[in-house]
Amino acid sequence: FTALGGALTLDLGVLFDSPASGSPRIYLIAQLVALLKAPMAGEKVDPLKLPVRILADGVALWDSRTDELDVRIALRNSRVWAGELTGGASLFHGSPQTDGQNRGTYISVGGFHPDYVPPGTRIFVPPRLKLSLGKGDHLKFEATAYVAYTPSSIQFGLAGQLQAQLYGFGIRGRAIFDCLFGFDGTFSIHVEFSVELLVGSQSIAAVMFSGTVSGCVPSVLSGKVEVKFLFWTLSKSGSLTLIDGSTPHEAVDPAATLAAAIADVANWHGGGAAGLALTDATRAGLWLSPNAPMRLMQPVAPLNVALERFGAARLDAPLTLSIDAALAGGSTLATTALPGDFSLGMFLDLSAEEMLASRGFETRDAGIELTRPLDSGAAVTTSADFEEIVLDPLIRPAPGERVPVSVLVSGLLQALVASAGTAPPRPLALRRERFAVVDDVLAAQSNERSFFEARAAQRGSNGALRIVPQSEVTS
Repeated sequence: FTALGGALTLDLGVLFDSPASGSPRIYLIAQLVALLKAPMAGEKVDPLKLPVRILADGVALWDSRTDELDVRIALRNSRVWAGELTGGASLFHGSPQTDGQNRGTYISVGGFHPDYVPPGTRIFVPPRLKLSLGKGDHLKFEATAYVAYTPSSIQFGLAGQLQAQLYGFGIRGRAIFDCLFGFDGTFSIHVEFSVELLVGSQSIAAVMFSGTVSGCVPSVLSGKVEVKFLFWTLSKSGSLTLIDGSTPHEAVDPAATLAAAIADVANWHGGGAAGLALTDATRAGLWLSPNAPMRLMQPVAPLNVALERFGAARLDAPLTLSIDAALAGGSTLATTALPGDFSLGMFLDLSAEEMLASRGFETRDAGIELTRPLDSGAAVTTSADFEEIVLDPLIRPAPGERVPVSVLVSGLLQALVASAGTAPPRPLALRRERFAVVDDVLAAQSNERSFFEARAAQRGSNGALRIVPQSEVTS
């Protein structure tokens, strides 16, 4: 496809994958060439020799079974006059997590906001759009940019760095601007700039400033100013409340919300049955697999941890939600906890500094798995005679003619019987980053904690204890 007299050229390839059983998939492979000046009639142009050119390669996959679209684009051999242009873009529509949570559309050109952590592992994070200019080692300029859309926010940012050197002396300046606007009314605007004097590659003097405006009501301005000269450093940091007030108290009932999620059949999974095909019929309720455990995964709130807030509403007191037991027919069934990822900021009352220092998601208990022993009777060994009949494909039976066929069912049936009181083996899980709680002399008061657990251990210390990564604590 061509447009603008040949200034834009798109080569597109389409692959259809239609398996005998299952939903089809569609693959798209594309290459875009954009030139500043369209070629003349009959003129052959080498894009690599033009001063302004954009070359982009892309691939897309649409799965009709899950209604998921994944698009990835990368720039290559692109230039804007003397500057090299790099970066990429992505579009994902569907659920980025294997359990179907956070389904929506995620669009990124040049990546995401530095404080935003995409949920799951299926969203491709493209590199920043970057324009690099340089003239030997004397003058270097670099500019980066990004813009992104997620189901919960709009993000964009710009950054630039200029460095000039002559006879071993130089100056380096940097400016950063990042914005994140959430659809719940919250926002974060971060500005940072610095100027440094260089001797060789060493900084001998510098002036730096960074500031962030975040929240909605209240709105808080936090910043830091730092001046360096040789081995002397002077820094000042603080925060100021621009708009005082508290978020309107919203009446929420986390326990009732969790109970509704447990009662929702969509959050339960019966496990299926290997080797069996079910007819496409409407079935109300939840159907139990004959050979697989039943699982509950709810996205409402983490279990067995103290919650300080529930979404946008602060709780009057810390609340711990848990599933104590699963009853069936008057009996208590054996359960195993299942992990899930939860956003810390949705359930902990974190300050702006804690939000920047903590991880976006943490693995906590999200559901249960109901395990039950497989009962079987006494083993039976049997045999049967059968008659082998070969049907000639060239000699078909006459219509209405009955062909006697004996069916053989013979073999050894093996069943695994769970011993009473023996717990099933727990699945292998990857442990997330651990934290420690230290005092004012950096002596560890509590080790090997998740952020939820470290937050609970810090509560009530009136600022005497702080949370640091476990890797920073030495014995």
